[in-house]
Amino acid sequence: MKNNERGLKGFVKSFQYAITGIISSIVSERNIRIHLVVTLYILYFSRFYSLSRAEYILLILTICFVIATEMLNTAIETVVDLVTDAYARLAKIAKDVAAGAVLVAAFSAVVVGVILFFDIGIIQNILLYFAASWVRVVLLLLSVAVAILFIVKAGRWANKAESSNNLNYGGKDAQNQK
Repeated sequence: MKNNERGLKGFVKSFQYAITGIISSIVSERNIRIHLVVTLYILYFSRFYSLSRAEYILLILTICFVIATEMLNTAIETVVDLVTDAYARLAKIAKDVAAGAVLVAAFSAVVVGVILFFDIGIIQNILLYFAASWVRVVLLLLSVAVAILFIVKAGRWANKAESSNNLNYGGKDAQNQK
């Protein structure tokens, strides 16, 4: 019974670490916040299209692919920064390749987006939908303002999130904090 509890506690703890990583990446990485904002707008505007279940699955997988590669890029850059303060050719290669992976993912997402959403008739209908009500336009503009604040200002909350995170993973950062 005790092994089961330890196993269950370890399982739950692994989810806590994963959620901490997701929150940390959102708070500390502007590009992830940009991807999340774009995701919300894409999902909102997708309601104007008659996407099939397969197209929605493709859309969700594409979004997850971009966000996951951005998170892996952040992890790789963080580990490289943790290991070396000085310029190193191999560190540069690691960072450049990770950034390149994000670019490939983002480019493929744009291609998928164009294939799914480039329909002049539906785009005109979306414009007419907003033109029909000034309230919709105001709400859209307010949402854009909030999105910009989230993208630009959320990084300032990083210090609060880091100070509340009592996990010690070791490395140069932990040594510098002692």
